[in-house]
Amino acid sequence: MASIVQRGSSCAVKFDYLDEDGQKIQHWESYKTKLEAMQRKAVIDNLQEKGQNGKIRDLAIEYKVNKADVRHQRAKADTIAPLNDNSALSIVRKSDNLTKPFSEFAKVWVPVHVRKNQLEPASYDSIVRNIEVHINPYFGNKPMSTITANDIDMFIDHLMRKKCGGSKSYNKSADEVPTLSSGSVKKVYDVLKAALPVAKEWGYIREIPKTKAPSVTYKKRKFWSSNQVMAAVSAIEDKELRLAVHLAFVCSLRPGEAVGIAINDIDFADKSLWVSQTIQRASDKALMEISSEDIIRVFPKQHDFSKTQLILKTTKNDENRKVFLTDPLLEEIKAMIDTISEGKRFFKDEYHDYGLLFCHMNGDPIETTQMVKRFRNWQRDFGITDTIDMQALRKSGQMHKMRISKFDYQTVASIGGHSPEVLMSNYDEALETEKKALTSLLETDLYPSSDSDKPATVAQDEGLTRLLEVAKNNPEMLQLLIKAFEK
Repeated sequence: MASIVQRGSSCAVKFDYLDEDGQKIQHWESYKTKLEAMQRKAVIDNLQEKGQNGKIRDLAIEYKVNKADVRHQRAKADTIAPLNDNSALSIVRKSDNLTKPFSEFAKVWVPVHVRKNQLEPASYDSIVRNIEVHINPYFGNKPMSTITANDIDMFIDHLMRKKCGGSKSYNKSADEVPTLSSGSVKKVYDVLKAALPVAKEWGYIREIPKTKAPSVTYKKRKFWSSNQVMAAVSAIEDKELRLAVHLAFVCSLRPGEAVGIAINDIDFADKSLWVSQTIQRASDKALMEISSEDIIRVFPKQHDFSKTQLILKTTKNDENRKVFLTDPLLEEIKAMIDTISEGKRFFKDEYHDYGLLFCHMNGDPIETTQMVKRFRNWQRDFGITDTIDMQALRKSGQMHKMRISKFDYQTVASIGGHSPEVLMSNYDEALETEKKALTSLLETDLYPSSDSDKPATVAQDEGLTRLLEVAKNNPEMLQLLIKAFEK
């Protein structure tokens, strides 16, 4: 496999190939940007996986010829252009940061902030989008040193009244378009909150305006019961979608983790799966600015004019986790691998083998948003009224595992790749049957004298019986159920 080596401000791609005599040659190529290097690495890796050494050798020779021509042209130059005194570095040194607007500060701050905090490409794109769409139109031309707490509060008020753009505004009248959600406003505020301390350190502002973050009202993500999920698994005819839904529920996977599963990470003898990678779409700018340490592969662009690329990266928080598979799930996986083998036989040398369990017939990866859309369309076409998004399958799986494990938070949290505290705070909802069971439990406790005169109303379902037993002996669980009941 090719590798990328940072060399000062440029990047080098290193790989081996065999010359016409079969001798191994180590080859280096230099590129100005990390993105160019990653794109070249993706091409070389693909050819190596196909065993096409001849094409790799031709590319290496072509690079050497082009580089020799460039050197020749440089040698012919009689003079070297003098350093322009108006260079960016000179301007930075001469100017007073206190007079600079937010937009100029943001250009310098965002890449530094992302790299320093080791944020992923999606986070970079989110910050840039919030600055370009919301902050710059309001503060972009305003000197940062003049921004006050009152200005920021007025800005937050402006955002709370701002209409949504994009898909939420399509084919709707002005009155029908919703305003930005409180969560969206909070994300914009968080960008400002992160930027202001750095602005003070760099001399763009004298003091940090003291403001209070806007309150946020989050809608709890909906979920399905285990019966609803398994009914969907039985009804879905799309083999890829059915497997993705099944995996997301049983293994508590995020959508990107599901479509990013590597076949080599599946152990059929052990009936287990390592969740080690995820598929994301990132902008070219993000790939140029952030560290490539967490990026496993950059897939070739489908269109030259595209400004984004599909990438395979390590999982969230870079935490690989091992999950175990049910026998029916293993059978579905084996059937999918058989389908992949058919694609390899059909496409032969044109097959793009990235080792993915979910892929198109020619081996190209299936984008996360494509699978999410297929799940949404299936629910619509099948007439599902209680619809959920694909991320909700992960929540549904975790909630079900908590109940059948008698609320073993530590084990269930490890399956989902988060802490027990996060599990308790985000998955504390109760089912309707559990609320009814709690009412019966309270009735028995509060009105013991009337118990013998009334028929039992507690459901005899084995899961509910275990839940009540846990609640009786666990004060914390009882409080959790009471909290859910009050909602």
